[in-house]
Amino acid sequence: MLDSREIDLEVRRLAIATANPGLVSEALDDVAFPQSRIGDVAVYEAGNRGTFGHQLEIQATASDPSPGVAGNRLQTSIDVEVLNGMSGAYDATVELVFRDGDDAALYSADFLVSYDVPVSTVPPEFTVDSPVENADIYYSTGLVSGHYSASVDEIRVNGEVPEHFEGGIYSHPVDLTPGTLQVEAIGENPSLTRVKSVNFNTHAYDVMLAPGEVFTNEPIHTENFPASRVISYLTASDIVFQGAPAFVQRHNASVDLEVGETSPYKTMGHQFGIELQAAQGNPIVSGIYDFTVDWAPEIMGGFDPYMEIPVRLTVVESRDPPDIQLYSHTDGETVPSTTTGVAVRVSNDSSAQVVINGVQAQMEEIRNLPYTDHTYTAVLELNEGPNDIHVEVESLNGLTASETYTLNVVSQPVPTLDVTSHDEQEVISVDPVDIVAESGSETPD
Repeated sequence: MLDSREIDLEVRRLAIATANPGLVSEALDDVAFPQSRIGDVAVYEAGNRGTFGHQLEIQATASDPSPGVAGNRLQTSIDVEVLNGMSGAYDATVELVFRDGDDAALYSADFLVSYDVPVSTVPPEFTVDSPVENADIYYSTGLVSGHYSASVDEIRVNGEVPEHFEGGIYSHPVDLTPGTLQVEAIGENPSLTRVKSVNFNTHAYDVMLAPGEVFTNEPIHTENFPASRVISYLTASDIVFQGAPAFVQRHNASVDLEVGETSPYKTMGHQFGIELQAAQGNPIVSGIYDFTVDWAPEIMGGFDPYMEIPVRLTVVESRDPPDIQLYSHTDGETVPSTTTGVAVRVSNDSSAQVVINGVQAQMEEIRNLPYTDHTYTAVLELNEGPNDIHVEVESLNGLTASETYTLNVVSQPVPTLDVTSHDEQEVISVDPVDIVAESGSETPD
């Protein structure tokens, strides 16, 4: 390069009034160039040197790549395009570089310029990068992230103000259970507000576990965590089960967080595990339990909450078919009444569906110890003589079993007794008292 110099127009700094958005052209002062080499100049290029932060997105380019020539002076012009930005005066340095036919740089010159940018005339631009439309999401609370242009004065996510990060990124933890969210971008001119809605599908992990089994999820992959935010070291104890019964425990060996240092968002994979652990006074009880996995809010860059993962856990005490035993009677027993309560015991399931002769049986909580054989009762209307007692059981593990027993009904009259020695409400003044009674019917053998 022959030379470079800065043309400091401090007294008469070049002022360019721009449109927002829009394109304007402006001629620059002539640039003196060595007469002996001026014929070598083929093209020139222009560009802003320095940054405007996130207040202004602007481009300065050469209006015509070939400069005009007048003696030993080069005549140039720049096109200034404002893509978007906040109003105000911005100082910049426009750099011109002159090149020969082989694209070698010959000379450079700097111009000090002030850009006068008015209030934008169009609605602000922004994106919702995560979650995306119609996505399947396995977390009920998570980050909503996106980009916004320099002309955005304020961003709101479901009415709340998010955090802002370098590069025009916003992120905010949001309750995603409704399956929809709304992001609003407000321009410097409030009448130019723009709103975007995103709809998605939220899911809970549907898990079935028996004692001795472990569930490990396929990692939940996200790309919504700002690259500039730091994540601390993750330990298994940072993952908390909110609302789970005491025997539902975190499987520490399954806990993992994969972090890819990409830009503008880190790529992440979230993995957790569940197991069942019985303890003294804390037995494993079959049933359906809803809880959330609270993902390490203390270490996730200050986002609290960061991610909450819903789980619907079906606990089965065994993967075996249910075993049924008649508990209240012996098979073939004779009972004295057509209205009879019947109880059965079902192994390994305190939440089974039990039907006895078409009547839904209820579990007897008082007998629900030691949580291995569970008692279910129903009151039946039987007929005189032999009756089939048909028991149908469907366990939470999806397996079924049935048994049929027999009860014989032999109805017997209820004996009556009449007192003959005294009248009703008679006052007696002797002690002891002899009472004579006669049976109104024969007492059965």
